Amino acid sequence: MNSALKSIISRCGLLTAAWLFSLGSLCGQTATNTAAENNPASEDRILVIVETSAAMQKRAENVQKLVGETLSSGLGGDMRSGDTVGMWTFNDTLYSGQFPLQRWTKATRQRVAVTMVQFLQQQRFEKAARPAVIWETLTNIVARSERITVILLSSGNEAITGTPFDESIAENFSKNKVAQRKANMPFVTILRAYQGKFTGFSVNMAPWPIELPEYPAEARRAPEPPVVKPAPAVIKPAPEPLIVIGNKPVYATNIPVAEPVPVVLVTNVPPSHPAPVTEQTNEIAATMPKTKTEPPATKIVEPTPIPVEPKKAPLPIVTILVVGIALLIGIMVVFIALLRWTRRTSGESLITRTMNKRDE
Repeated sequence: MNSALKSIISRCGLLTAAWLFSLGSLCGQTATNTAAENNPASEDRILVIVETSAAMQKRAENVQKLVGETLSSGLGGDMRSGDTVGMWTFNDTLYSGQFPLQRWTKATRQRVAVTMVQFLQQQRFEKAARPAVIWETLTNIVARSERITVILLSSGNEAITGTPFDESIAENFSKNKVAQRKANMPFVTILRAYQGKFTGFSVNMAPWPIELPEYPAEARRAPEPPVVKPAPAVIKPAPEPLIVIGNKPVYATNIPVAEPVPVVLVTNVPPSHPAPVTEQTNEIAATMPKTKTEPPATKIVEPTPIPVEPKKAPLPIVTILVVGIALLIGIMVVFIALLRWTRRTSGESLITRTMNKRDE
C-alpha cells in the first residue's frame, strides 16, 4: 500500500514539474514578443503626417492622390516587404493613433494605399495649422527607431521647428508657397533619421517627382535581388518533309511531323508498263533522269443538251365556257334565221292555196 502511494505521489510530482516548465516557457515567449513590440528598432518605419487645416481644403484631392501613388510605388522602389506604415493628421491639435499600423509588402501595397486614401477622405479640413504640436511625439518615435522616414504634407504657411534643417525648410516654403497655393498642391517634406537622429531632408514641390534623402552609408540597405524568371522553353520546329516528283523537288509546307519523314523518290515510267516498286531512301539520288514525259492531255467532253419540247399550257375553264356559250348562241341564231326564211317562202295560207286549186 505504501509503495502504491509513493508511485502516485512521484507521478504527480513529475506532472507538476512539466506544467511549471511549460508555463515558464510561455511566459518567456510572451515577454519576448512584448519587448519586440515596444522596441521597434529592427523595423523600417514610414510615418505619413498630413496637415488638415482650412488652408489645405482645396488641396485635399491632390493630397489623397500623392499619398496613394507614393505608397503604391513603395517610395519609388525604396521600401522593402515588411516595412510598417503609419499615419497622423494635425491642425492645431495632433491626431495620432486613429489610423491602424499597416504592414507593407509587394502583395499588399495596393490595399495599403487604398486604405490610407479612404482614411484621408473621411477627414475634415478646418482650423489653423500648428506644426509645433507634432514634434514632441515625433521626437519620441524617432528616438525609438533605428531607421524611420517621415513624410510631411503641409501648406507651408507655418515654419517647422525641431529639426537640424529648420532654416533650409523655411526658405523653401517662403520661396514657393504662393505657387503651390495657386496650383492647389501641398509641400512634401521628407525627413530621415537613423539611430534616433535626423540625417537628411528634402522639400518637394508636387507634382514634381519626389526625391528621397540618402541614409548614411552604414545605414543603407542592400538592394533586393532581382526576381529571375525562368527562360521560356525553345521549341524547335519539325523538319519539313521533302517529296521528289519527276525532275523537280517540291517542298510540302505546314505539315505537322512527329518524326523525320524519309525522302520518297518517284521515277517517271510510261503508263503502258507496270508501275515499278517505290524506292524509299534518306538521300536524294545524285543523278536525275534527263527526259521528261508530259502527262497525256485530258479531253473534256461536254454533254450534248437534250431538246425539250415546250409544253402547251392547258386552256383555262373560263375560256372553254365562253367558247361553248358563243357556239350555242350561234346555233340558235342560225336556227331562227332558217325558220323565218321558211315562213317567207310559204307566205300563202292553206285557204288561199285551196281556192287557187278550185279555180284551176
